[in-house]
Amino acid sequence: MQQQAVVQILMLLERALGRPEMDEELCAMLLSEDLLALHLSPNEVAEIFDETVAALNSTQLWRSTKISLLWVIFNKADLKYAEVILQCFSEHAGTFNEQEAFSSVAQLTLFVRRARHDEPRLRALLAKNNIVKHLEIFQTNPSPRLRQSAARLIDNLTAF
Repeated sequence: MQQQAVVQILMLLERALGRPEMDEELCAMLLSEDLLALHLSPNEVAEIFDETVAALNSTQLWRSTKISLLWVIFNKADLKYAEVILQCFSEHAGTFNEQEAFSSVAQLTLFVRRARHDEPRLRALLAKNNIVKHLEIFQTNPSPRLRQSAARLIDNLTAF
């Protein structure tokens, strides 16, 4: 049930933000008619982000649900949510399996690219949450794709 809610949140945000074009057939399969009829205002989108970020701190959510929410936020949020999501990444990075780590690095890479406009704040938050340290640990993983993606992100972070 929690994972279904995460998928619905993601789809609602995708549709509201118009990135990328949504597969309406898939939406019809996963969203109720009421949810399909929703047209979210910018304030409502912000409220969904705020509630999703707050849910990351919930003790009632499964770990897998928190990681999925983290990816949703990484994928759609702006720098306003950086502190909370980088803290969540840092808290869970040591528990990631290879797939979770690889997906998290991919989402973090996209987030960093979007947040570059405020480089000083981003750099401070990355340092505060020891993000490079976690990426360096990922570089020791036996998975070539994880090692390479972590190395690329570290290179990207040291370049700015």
